[in-house]
Amino acid sequence: MKAHFHAAFFSLPFILSIAAAAQAPANQTCPIDQRPPGQADESFYRRNYTDAERLYREALAADPASAEAMAGIVRTTLAEDKLAEALALATQYDAARPHNPLLLDALGEVRFRRGEVDAAAIAFNQSFQLDPCNGITRYDMYSYLELSGMYASAQHQLDFAHGVSPNNRRIGERWVTSHHT
Repeated sequence: MKAHFHAAFFSLPFILSIAAAAQAPANQTCPIDQRPPGQADESFYRRNYTDAERLYREALAADPASAEAMAGIVRTTLAEDKLAEALALATQYDAARPHNPLLLDALGEVRFRRGEVDAAAIAFNQSFQLDPCNGITRYDMYSYLELSGMYASAQHQLDFAHGVSPNNRRIGERWVTSHHT
């Protein structure tokens, strides 16, 4: 069962910290990630979590320092609603690769799903501070802001996320929906 949140559960200081952190400097230019999704990502998007996890684990075995593979394993575990296991993995990987924006964001996603919204905001903010151009972090900030009722700020984050990660299906599907409703 997925957790659903209402604005009343969000603490105002953390909502404002997400909104403030999410404002990129006007002179900042971010590279556009034009890479097509890999096989593991495709399996994840198709909700074939068994294959996705296997492929992410193979990628991690090939490159034990791959934050992308670690984050993919965490997100796959989270998608399977294994919240305790996802938290254990996210915490383990974050400890192994401290200050990695991909892993901090994955940790934030887990904390957010567990209802630990203040801890999620801290992780998202840390991820953002390390890499303000990360489309996934911007997407997660969008989710946080939207659920806290800050719709304009949320849309700004989603537009930014789509702009820097146009090939990310998760971002793209939500972006299209937000422009056709």
